[in-house]
Amino acid sequence: MVEPKLISSKKEDFHFTQYTAGTAPSVERVDTAENIEVKYVNRFTLYDETETVATPVLQQKSIITGKKVPKMGVMLVGLGGNNGSTFTAGILANRKQLQWETKNGTHSANFFGSFTQSATTHVGFKFDQENGQLTDVHKTIKDLLPMVNPIDFEIGGWDISDLNLYESCKRAKVLEPTLLDQLKADLE
Repeated sequence: MVEPKLISSKKEDFHFTQYTAGTAPSVERVDTAENIEVKYVNRFTLYDETETVATPVLQQKSIITGKKVPKMGVMLVGLGGNNGSTFTAGILANRKQLQWETKNGTHSANFFGSFTQSATTHVGFKFDQENGQLTDVHKTIKDLLPMVNPIDFEIGGWDISDLNLYESCKRAKVLEPTLLDQLKADLE
């Protein structure tokens, strides 16, 4: 059993007990080369059908997450269409970390709008000793779960059009010509 350590605070209304990762009460974490397994217990009250008799219960759960991230293939029907060609060009631009000029200035490839790459979720709090306040801590989804990085996607597909992806992107008129010029060799 790990001895809990009390975190001191300037405010009397905050009393925290600190535990090292995997040693919190009712939480067990086991790391192997292949997996992370976390076992924990939920405590809640279960009521009867009339909602008059309350029974405290424990629910044991186990979560196993594989550490190895597999390869990911994306097969697109309509690869040469507006969506398929711009998707492929966007992945390539991010893979190469490209920058290009637009009428609004220089833009850089990014995954803004991607749930796995830029969305965040609340994971806890940090305590500010100076003012005795808790502040939220958020992490991106990609930092919490093992997942494929989109720049590692293997992309394939087919289309009824006989245009190559460069010509398809030009026809779609979705991407900046200065970006397409940089991707020409990869898309032809």
